Amino acid sequence: MLLSADYSQIELRLLAAFSEDPKLRKAYKEDEDIHARTAAQIFGMDISEVDGEHRSIGKTINFGVIYGQSAFVG
Repeated sequence: MLLSADYSQIELRLLAAFSEDPKLRKAYKEDEDIHARTAAQIFGMDISEVDGEHRSIGKTINFGVIYGQSAFVG
């Protein structure tokens, strides 16, 4: 038997669970868009004000934290 599964943002959900971070856990519990939530916090705005560009930056930050993104010096 071969099984394939794709669970949305599993890495971030695991991070929320293992870190017990209250803001991440609350966002998932309330079914918020986690990337928009991060962008709202970064830019100091309400989540309803987050546009596609802000959300994209939030997504980059979220996955950068998980995978150890650092500054690139070229």
